[in-house]
Amino acid sequence: MFGALVSLLGSYLEARALGKMGAELGEYFDRWLKLIASIVISSYVTMLAVWSAAGLGSLAKTGNPWFALVFGFLAGLGGTASVIFVLWTTSPLTKGITLITLSQVAKTAVEQNVTSTTRS
Repeated sequence: MFGALVSLLGSYLEARALGKMGAELGEYFDRWLKLIASIVISSYVTMLAVWSAAGLGSLAKTGNPWFALVFGFLAGLGGTASVIFVLWTTSPLTKGITLITLSQVAKTAVEQNVTSTTRS
């Protein structure tokens, strides 16, 4: 599976280098790659930050390392899901793609104050 994705990406980059792919399609694909990269990196950072913070907090409270690991992991999954939801719903690429969520989760995600950092 991973080999197929690497092969597909290699074929795309080769086609871009040789000029065989149209500029519009290339830009569209580049925007999708940026969205996917943003989701992956944001999810990774969120998972680690929330897992460590919640785990250390529960470890200090309970003193049980196994409970702290599980609690931190589950909290990290929740944080990661929120990040993916916000990135997916705010991207212009995903307009018109149906995303099924619980109404309370959607309401909470919209009401949250989300900080977005853009590097140039």
